[in-house]
Amino acid sequence: MGDRGLFVVSARFCARSLGAVCPDSGGCRAAADVAQTERGEKASPGPGPGDPGENVPGQHRVSVFCAPRSPGFGFKGQRRHSLNEHFELTACPLCGGEKYQEKLRAPDRFNLCDGSQFRIVSCADCGCVFLNPRPKPADLGAFYREEAYQPFLSRQKTDRVWDLLYRWARFFTVRGKRRRIERLKPGPGKLLDVGCGTGEFLHEMQRHGWQVAGIEQDEEAAAFARRTYGLEVETGDVGTERFSERRFDVVTFWHVLEHLHRPVEVLKNVRERLAEDGLVLVAAPNIGSPDAGFYGAEWIALDAPRHLVHFTAQSMRQACERAGLRLVSRKPMPLDAVYNCLMSERLALEGSEAGVPKTFWRYLRGVVVAARSVLKSTPAFGGRAELGSSILYLIRKEERP
Repeated sequence: MGDRGLFVVSARFCARSLGAVCPDSGGCRAAADVAQTERGEKASPGPGPGDPGENVPGQHRVSVFCAPRSPGFGFKGQRRHSLNEHFELTACPLCGGEKYQEKLRAPDRFNLCDGSQFRIVSCADCGCVFLNPRPKPADLGAFYREEAYQPFLSRQKTDRVWDLLYRWARFFTVRGKRRRIERLKPGPGKLLDVGCGTGEFLHEMQRHGWQVAGIEQDEEAAAFARRTYGLEVETGDVGTERFSERRFDVVTFWHVLEHLHRPVEVLKNVRERLAEDGLVLVAAPNIGSPDAGFYGAEWIALDAPRHLVHFTAQSMRQACERAGLRLVSRKPMPLDAVYNCLMSERLALEGSEAGVPKTFWRYLRGVVVAARSVLKSTPAFGGRAELGSSILYLIRKEERP
């Protein structure tokens, strides 16, 4: 297909591809069309991402979203609005490139039945994978207001099996995070956790003598951390003035960097607040992993539209270099592979009428896929760390003597 060729993506995605039942599956329509532009042509000002005929960088005409027949996009507990008001088209968040190709489309796992599909693209210049269009910064918080959003489960009462298992697993992973940090940085020091949520990790570090501070965008989660654990938690970003004169020995991003609109700028701010021999730990899902390739649009770690950037080991290195940081090492996170695969199977079954046998075999398949992913990413078994379902990156400010 030539540069000027067009293709049309069916508007009838709904949740059918995930086995979910959509009440309006026959009435889905494209909420927006993106007009093909010639290579190298910049996006023109004017209509927002919900308007047909909008000129944006790209090579094909595609529908940006598939949405229900209703004229608005629903945010939980709020009136419905036009997609135009809440989404924006963006250049590559790493290199600023304005040419990209569609990679896949993914649903919002919390709202399968509304039929929305979010476009994930790959930058033609650097290969970075990102959500485009994406929620505007002021509106992204609306997509976190789900009772099932697990990082904030501590502030809720729940008896759901999956949520209780998540809490149990987090109890052990929090201790594991502390032990890993203390192996890398012996002795209590100063630690900043970006995207600290409800504060369990900071509380664990504080209990063992560390001076801790946190940054959290969600005011309710931040208030919970302050009230429950007596933590110093600011709402805002890393550039907040309160931390401008402080230097930290360790800065952590536990599955946070992929949620940010400007990850390189955030890493630059972190560099300014890092002690000379300090280190940064970033945990992030890896869209280059075997399980991501296996599940495609059903891979739970796509988490559209909350995950804005989908890192690989290569794109994380690029982000660090652009921020003046050095990626020292990367380690796979095997427990994340198990979680991602089982939750992907759960997502695929969501809304279906699968009986016990099918459900059993699907979860068994998830265990097999997870085991394969772990083996392929474990150097001891001949694997490569850059294939981990999630990867923990160790980053430093400068070369150590």
